[in-house]
Amino acid sequence: MVNLEKLNKYRPAEEILPEVYHSFKKEVKEMKTLDFKSTIEPIDRRVDEAVWLLEAATNADFGFKSDSIEEVYIDTIQIVFNNKSLSSEGIPIIDGNEIITTFADIENSIVEDENVGMHTDIG
Repeated sequence: MVNLEKLNKYRPAEEILPEVYHSFKKEVKEMKTLDFKSTIEPIDRRVDEAVWLLEAATNADFGFKSDSIEEVYIDTIQIVFNNKSLSSEGIPIIDGNEIITTFADIENSIVEDENVGMHTDIG
């Protein structure tokens, strides 16, 4: 049985955290630069890592851009992922392209709604 509390508290180990985060941001940049026709194949990831990356990248790009408390918004985004497969521990694996597309959708939603300055909790 998968421990949902453990999944919700996921954070990459300190020694691999920069590589995990920066490889994801590189995938996003390459896909956007080439209008989602990139020759790279985004990495399929466990759902806990995918959710952590989406939340970390969104907050790094858009969170707390303003010093004014009046401009800070707290929103929760709900995402439904399709399982590509399951890990040996029974944890869903999410297709890398779906993760990148989801991040682009979140990014577009924030920009369109002008919610810059918000803190995002994805769950």
